[in-house]
Amino acid sequence: MIPERFYELLFTFQTRATFLNDIPVPPHLEELARLASLQALTHRAASQPGLRAQAEQQLVLISQYRRTLLRALEAKYGDRRFDERKLLLESCLADHRLRKSIDVICAVLEKAKEQRRAVLVAWRRTDQHRNRKEQVDIVFRNLLKWLEKAQKLPRTEPPTDLDHKVNALWASVTVMFAQDPTTGLRRPKRGHQPEPWLLWAHQQLRSVGVTRKKDRQDLLMAVGITPYRPS
Repeated sequence: MIPERFYELLFTFQTRATFLNDIPVPPHLEELARLASLQALTHRAASQPGLRAQAEQQLVLISQYRRTLLRALEAKYGDRRFDERKLLLESCLADHRLRKSIDVICAVLEKAKEQRRAVLVAWRRTDQHRNRKEQVDIVFRNLLKWLEKAQKLPRTEPPTDLDHKVNALWASVTVMFAQDPTTGLRRPKRGHQPEPWLLWAHQQLRSVGVTRKKDRQDLLMAVGITPYRPS
């Protein structure tokens, strides 16, 4: 039986491109937010002796429903390896060498996964900005070509209202074209990027007793921080 905190780590859909690009927001997310509020209220009720038994039953039902919603999102957006990763995680947690540090291990994996999610989301936004800039550049280049042709047309003296408009448009477009909307964005180029959360996770797991590299790799793979690769 996988502890609740570890079970939550099995889901990968939050960082998948198919999920990040899906608009509007999947309705399951709204329901999960509602369940989180209900769960917090029920936990408070469980601290009252007269309501404890009923609240604990309610918490079990909430947890079961939450898992159903998460599995639905994972089935639609996840890496299609949930069952394999779940078995791998169960195997990792069954290792007696890891049991004494299980809470700390979970905290490390949670933080590494959150670091990865935050960076991937930021990179996704950067790519979207870059794609938009490329499309805008094409429009600007075509507009500049036509304005250059307009500038070379025979002029009349004195300049007409149309000449003034072409000159003003030329000045405006050249200034806009010189601006780079991607300046300062975190992801400098396409392709595979550095993954600093991996080094951090390996260091932290080693410091709490997960000394074998294979064990650390299996834990990271089981919770979706690295791609699942059958052994």
